[in-house]
Amino acid sequence: MKLWSPDELTDAASVVLDAEIDPFPNEIASVFGQSVAIKHSGKAWVDKIRFEHVGSREWSMRWNKPFHSTPFIEWIVRTWLIERVQLRIDLRPAKEIAQRIYSFSWDEDLDNLEPQLATWLESVAQSGALAGQPAVPSGARLFYRWCLEEELPHFSERRLVDLERVGLKMRSGRELVTLRDPSYGPLTSAEVADVQRRLETSKKEWTRWRAMFLLGRDWGLRPIQLALLKVQDFGTDELGPFVMVPSVKGIRRSRLRREPHNLVKRHIADDTAAALEAQVSDAKEQLKTLVDELEQLLEGSRSTASSQLCPMFPARRAPRRATHFLANPSITTYLFHVDAQAITNEYRDFSLALSIPARVGLPSEEGQLMILTAYRLRRTKAASMVISGCSPDEVAEALDHQGVDSVSHYFSYSKDLHDYVNQLHNRTREITDAANMWSGRFRSGERPADIAGVPIGRIGSCARQSPCPYHPTVTCYTCPSFQPSVDGDHRGAQKAIELLTQLVTTHSSGPVKRQLDAALVSASGLIKAIETGLTNA
Repeated sequence: MKLWSPDELTDAASVVLDAEIDPFPNEIASVFGQSVAIKHSGKAWVDKIRFEHVGSREWSMRWNKPFHSTPFIEWIVRTWLIERVQLRIDLRPAKEIAQRIYSFSWDEDLDNLEPQLATWLESVAQSGALAGQPAVPSGARLFYRWCLEEELPHFSERRLVDLERVGLKMRSGRELVTLRDPSYGPLTSAEVADVQRRLETSKKEWTRWRAMFLLGRDWGLRPIQLALLKVQDFGTDELGPFVMVPSVKGIRRSRLRREPHNLVKRHIADDTAAALEAQVSDAKEQLKTLVDELEQLLEGSRSTASSQLCPMFPARRAPRRATHFLANPSITTYLFHVDAQAITNEYRDFSLALSIPARVGLPSEEGQLMILTAYRLRRTKAASMVISGCSPDEVAEALDHQGVDSVSHYFSYSKDLHDYVNQLHNRTREITDAANMWSGRFRSGERPADIAGVPIGRIGSCARQSPCPYHPTVTCYTCPSFQPSVDGDHRGAQKAIELLTQLVTTHSSGPVKRQLDAALVSASGLIKAIETGLTNA
């Protein structure tokens, strides 16, 4: 395909539309005020356009290659992309269409443009929806809507409504399936407790991860919200510790980023506050190191970089990207903020470091580890609020949504279902613990000649080499010398212990009762281990 020059595209659009068309500028301003060159002074396109989406990522796009074979479609695509860079945060939908538009066939009759383009966009949207790529149908809708708003001939609201239906049911169904997914759905109470216990007992330096996890637990913050936080967002008032969180949902609010009136106060738990105190101290020390490194690489950026307020989660910035931030005052304050994608990667690394087994029942291979993501913690927060009786408006406000439509799927599940999932997981944990408790101590085929220890009724044998001074069949279940038989009458022994416990409860207390309670727990665990087949007999 021919690469049309900026002037050639402008002339072609003027002829097709029979109107005067403004020429392409040499540079544009991104949504955050960064200057972005799109053509050289010599009228040729730049090789690649690059710009920062603050707190999110660096966007780049090849710009010196053609998108379509006909100059008018090429003009439409480039004009649309330029507007998206100037006004929008998420460019993924636009890039998806720009990468596919070469396959669109047009007979270059303006009267046929709308029906042919609409048919092509609907086909692309359907394919993207079926492939699980929501950015594709979104891009198709946005592209058609732009043509409609620019008043290109024959584009209509009716056709736009048809395009908006593509993939809608599929998206809704995917959200409901995700809520049931043991890898990506809400964490159970036992899983949250597992993570917190590991954080509290580990000797590893997990200050940064601890802060990220607890903020996610308390308020389900998105990666981009964590990336935008600064240390001064953490504070305390008469109601307790809090953090000021930027709103990022919606076209207008997402552009504001850290504008003062775009920050929402969220009170946090005491353990979260303690984690943030430690992270604030670490972040300030890390920033000093990062400023020193950057000064050496760029030969003099300390006065600009060191004057900026410290991010809550600092990150090292490559020199090439650092020059972008330093050359554009509107984004310089975000120089050392981590990217949202890096936050996502840190959650993945955190999951691996914790090494907590995944919920039993996963369809994947045995031994898989629990997966932690920022969005999984958001689903956990939403589910817990629904269970607590919060209204859709309250859940939407807490999760930084503009309306209740985005959280309606959380209300498809009752409290009974969530309780059932938690109870099932807790029961599964008991069974696993029981199997671990009795691992290596089972005996089968209990013929007298084969029994290594002294036979004990119908429940197993004892490895002691001397008479047992305790109550047989009762204290055995808490004794390390006990070797239970897989085929033993453990339910009968459990009933005997229960009857003895009732008698003791009526006439005694203290050590004897505690001993019987411990025996009941062990006997119950043994029975679960045998019945579920989790033995190594």
